[in-house]
Amino acid sequence: MIRCPICDYKFQLKDKPEASNDDFGVIPLRQDFQLLRQEVAHELAIQLAARPESSREVPNWIADQIWTFPGTILTSDNKPFKPSAGAIDRAFGKDKSFRWIRAFKASAKNTPKQAPQERIAPRLRLIDLALRIEELKASKNKS
Repeated sequence: MIRCPICDYKFQLKDKPEASNDDFGVIPLRQDFQLLRQEVAHELAIQLAARPESSREVPNWIADQIWTFPGTILTSDNKPFKPSAGAIDRAFGKDKSFRWIRAFKASAKNTPKQAPQERIAPRLRLIDLALRIEELKASKNKS
């Protein structure tokens, strides 16, 4: 069972026995206006560029982080976030060349001159979510 950091509601994790050490927490998704700030998008580019995965492996890494996360992910209206099987491909425009990911990683080298376009918010959301999940897992493993 885990607790919501907003309202302290207890969530029962499906298909998992209750144990005292299974509290991985709740990760709220960031809203578009937060993700589309120049500073936030640039920081995401820096963090993604520092990762060892190639551009082709990034969508698989994102999927692995989201679908293996033992905690709860909440949308901005406090509903559980459960992406469909093709959600990551759709968010990245089914780009088989992975050009956008390569360009986004390359953008880490320079400060952006303008805010990101609204159409890339789903991509930024998935990148942000995967990075935050990995950070939470790492902090849980240290304790």
